Amino acid sequence: MSRPLVSNKRCSKASFSVLSQIYAKMWKAIFTKFFLILETKRLFHDLLVNGVPEVASSEISRNFTKI
Repeated sequence: MSRPLVSNKRCSKASFSVLSQIYAKMWKAIFTKFFLILETKRLFHDLLVNGVPEVASSEISRNFTKI
């Protein structure tokens, strides 16, 4: 008769808790990167379609003349 790999239930629960925390952090990182990629894509699409607004372009040119 073979014994189970983890015979102590407390150890099993603790390892599950640690693994679930690792998986939660991993999925949070994946979701954050995916969200940032989508937002960057949307921003550049809007800039290509609409162009740079006049307020932003005048502010940028004003900052360059100060340098």
